[in-house]
Amino acid sequence: MVVPHGFDQPYWGWLLHSRGLGGRPVSRWRATPKKLAAELRRVLDDKGMAANARAAAALIESILR
Repeated sequence: MVVPHGFDQPYWGWLLHSRGLGGRPVSRWRATPKKLAAELRRVLDDKGMAANARAAAALIESILR
């Protein structure tokens, strides 16, 4: 879950979301405890996102070897 604060963080947040590796970026200006908790719950419960993250981790690990 990305809460962008500046520079290129909004880009990377949306890139992760578009690739199924993270939830929608949450604007720090619009963030509330309720919104943050809901998005975090969604990310943690999303089995597809977890599988995508594991696949990305395996790919990165294979490149770094």
